[in-house]
Amino acid sequence: GSPKQVPVSGTYEGIVVSLKISADKAFIGNRQVKLDVPAQVIDGRTLVPLRFVGEAVGANVHWDAATQTVSIETQ
Repeated sequence: GSPKQVPVSGTYEGIVVSLKISADKAFIGNRQVKLDVPAQVIDGRTLVPLRFVGEAVGANVHWDAATQTVSIETQ
C-alpha cells in the first residue's frame, strides 16, 4: 500500500507551510501548491523538498551542481 499521509508543518516569520508525507500538494498559509517532489520518510527521518520550503518563506534557493551544494539566502 501507499505510505500514510502524515501532516508536517512549520512556521517562519508568520508564514505557515504545511504538507503531508507522500502527497503531491502542500499549503503556504491557505494557498495550495503542487510539489515537484513529495515529502517522505527515510530511515525514520522526515525529508521535505528544500526548494519548496525555502521559496515558500521568501528565501532564494540555489543549487550548485559543480559542488553539489544548496545555498539558501534570506533578506
